[in-house]
Amino acid sequence: MAEFKQQEKSICPIVETIRLIGTEPRLIVLRYLFEGPKGFNALLKQTGLSSKTLSSTLKFLEEAGIVERRIVSTRPFKVEYSLTKMGEDLKGLFDVMKDWGEKWVIGNSNIKKGSSVVEADVKEVKAEKKED
Repeated sequence: MAEFKQQEKSICPIVETIRLIGTEPRLIVLRYLFEGPKGFNALLKQTGLSSKTLSSTLKFLEEAGIVERRIVSTRPFKVEYSLTKMGEDLKGLFDVMKDWGEKWVIGNSNIKKGSSVVEADVKEVKAEKKED
């Protein structure tokens, strides 16, 4: 029993990785940065994220050490975002998730595409709390 309690206290690297990169905006930004360095406007256009969401996502990823921001020019002001070594190391993980998604998610009519399972879980929990 003491061994089980010790395991509860240990940190799970999978859960911590998901906490770090597991939001939809972060995953989308990383997906496009795997193609190479990009400017803010290029990412804005490619990702379809709002300017505010993209800005906060890039700032978070930069502070986490996954993305690097580099000033390209001051007149006109232009910055470029690229992956750090830490960010580049995520490529294999993304490849595996892509393969898994193509095998098990795409074409599966039981899974609603374009919706977040987490959002559905949150709505379910909120509904349960209202019933109580």
